[in-house]
Amino acid sequence: MGLSADSVEALGLASYEAMANVVEHAYTDGEGELDLTAVLLPAENRVRVTVSDRGAWTTPPAQSDVRKGRGLPLIHHLAEEAEVIAVADGTMVRMWWSIPAAG
Repeated sequence: MGLSADSVEALGLASYEAMANVVEHAYTDGEGELDLTAVLLPAENRVRVTVSDRGAWTTPPAQSDVRKGRGLPLIHHLAEEAEVIAVADGTMVRMWWSIPAAG
């Protein structure tokens, strides 16, 4: 799609983190589905990746494990733009990366 190597790496890691969040937080019974879509937006010269689930948003309890709770900050750092939206039937994480101008 014309992304830089750094953006491809960031997109992969941010997408992984969003999917890991679904696995860890969306489904209390341990089973559920997630959707991953990647769309080229030529009019905006960007790529948008969306990870969504149909689980219930739950705020994780305070944890002593310092490795937890870093997924969303990492996603916001890796993506040029990111948003987390709680919707009626789940949660959606949308992330964007710009495609460098050809030249």
